[in-house]
Amino acid sequence: MKTFDEHITRYFEGLASPEEERELKDFLVSPEGQDPAYDEVRAVMGFFATGKALYATEGYSKKIVPARFRFARVAAAAAVAALLIGIGIDAHRNAEIHEMKNTLAELLDDNSRPDITEGLGQMFK
Repeated sequence: MKTFDEHITRYFEGLASPEEERELKDFLVSPEGQDPAYDEVRAVMGFFATGKALYATEGYSKKIVPARFRFARVAAAAAVAALLIGIGIDAHRNAEIHEMKNTLAELLDDNSRPDITEGLGQMFK
């Protein structure tokens, strides 16, 4: 069993050769390998074996994206772009309005505003 413990250590370190990995798999399915001490090793190796088997098949080797998901991605990107453009236009417009208000405030400071009585007096002459 000492050699299989060494194989397990080498496997988890990523140093096991394909021959050692095969021997370890054979050991884990044998009656001696059914000891509860090896449950975690069996689980991990089973997980990786399943993953390798899935990706070895044709259906899982290529990422297939349905057309509706591609359309959704494009639509989402377009919506985000439109939103950002709208925010930029609004910010630019607000900056122009703020600048106009500042200009008017400078032009119509308190000293240059006409008095209300003067304005009414000119209307009723």
